[in-house]
Amino acid sequence: MILIDGRNIKVELFSDYQFYTIIQLYFNMTLIFFNLKFRYIIMIQRVQSFYLIISSFFYFLYWFFGLEWYQKGFGKIIETFENSFDIGPILSNISIIPFLIFLICLIAIFLFKKRRIQLLLSNLALGLSLFMSIFTLFYFYLAFDTLISLMPSKFLELLLFAAILNPFFCSILIFLAGFHIKKDIELLSSINRLR
Repeated sequence: MILIDGRNIKVELFSDYQFYTIIQLYFNMTLIFFNLKFRYIIMIQRVQSFYLIISSFFYFLYWFFGLEWYQKGFGKIIETFENSFDIGPILSNISIIPFLIFLICLIAIFLFKKRRIQLLLSNLALGLSLFMSIFTLFYFYLAFDTLISLMPSKFLELLLFAAILNPFFCSILIFLAGFHIKKDIELLSSINRLR
């Protein structure tokens, strides 16, 4: 109510019906927003998504920060195989594999509704990760002394040891993700059989 010249004048911006419609629309939009947000929270709360997130994060770090040090160890390995064959191009191609594993795990996370494809991608990532585990043993067996001598601090030496363990740790996580995806597929197929 507004008082003008001693008279009470009632000014309505919205009728009661319009007001309730606006409030209802607001709450519906809020529910839609939270529903979308909740779906992604459920996707992240699935344990296989958590395993894939962790392994993709560690492989990204392994590739992004370790590539420079990885290339510094090339010299010792090339020197070892100097008389046999040219291993340089092979080492260059292998340096891309951690990034590929990162991408595969990241894509698999967002395919949580297509479990069969997610299982296929996690198995591919597991195969590449196991290859990286074996290659890591080979690489650090030959280049470990060279890399330790190049490390400027004890912290980077600790990170070098973490880089040695990274493919093994990530292989375990990717295996567990595949195991849980397979359990989900079996659960859904048993539910479908009951119908």
